[in-house]
Amino acid sequence: LTCLAMDSKGSVWLGTANNGVFKVIENENGELDFINFDYNWANVNSLSSTTILDIVIDKNDNIWVGTSSGLNCIYAHNGVVDRFEEGGLEELSSSVNQLFFDAQNNLWAATYNGLIHWNSFNKSFSRVEESLTNFSSAAVIGSMVYFIAQNKFYIYDSASDKLMAVPNHLLGIDNPKQIELMANKNLLVTGKTGFTTFNSNDLNVVPDSTTVRWTNLKIGNEVVKPYKEIDSRFISTNSIDDTESISLNYDENSFQLEFSSLFY
Repeated sequence: LTCLAMDSKGSVWLGTANNGVFKVIENENGELDFINFDYNWANVNSLSSTTILDIVIDKNDNIWVGTSSGLNCIYAHNGVVDRFEEGGLEELSSSVNQLFFDAQNNLWAATYNGLIHWNSFNKSFSRVEESLTNFSSAAVIGSMVYFIAQNKFYIYDSASDKLMAVPNHLLGIDNPKQIELMANKNLLVTGKTGFTTFNSNDLNVVPDSTTVRWTNLKIGNEVVKPYKEIDSRFISTNSIDDTESISLNYDENSFQLEFSSLFY
């Protein structure tokens, strides 16, 4: 068993590691019946994988299923399974690790290839952040999206399109894996070495808060220093961080720049 959810009629939906989804209902004799939704390569009205990673239920009792091979939906009124494979997003066919709905009833999916969300008003998917992969978990409060990607914790402000990475040492845990939204806008983050909780109001995206410092320049294997003569000339008369421009000869096309920053 990997996950479970309950619909408004009291039916329990169970996700499994190798046998798809089971709907558990009580029959007229008071016994439990198990209805299986599984993958069948010959049947398009089947799940896209036998491995189920998450299940959530929307306000219309539709069952949204995150699998190891994409996002599926089991519609409440007819039991039809819809595989979202034609949305134009690679994320829809990747591992869907976590699903949840925000206050506007928009579905969010943390997938291996990116964080996507389903807009229930215009019936469309969109990707939130283009540069990151391996999303394992996410939570949304208003315009703020809190998520874990590549074992790091991020804050994304969708209103201003600002992204900030929070270093693991500030979280106090290594390799964060999961985020849970708790009462009063508190967030629970669990990871390899434990868990931490904090209030989302205490976190703010501060753009351009860190200055990158250039620390070293090498041409070939030779370190460039102020007033150091290279090829009968001075490359720079200041430290590399205080140098506005540098001119190199055509054959000086193998060089290395080093920098340092607290957060990068």
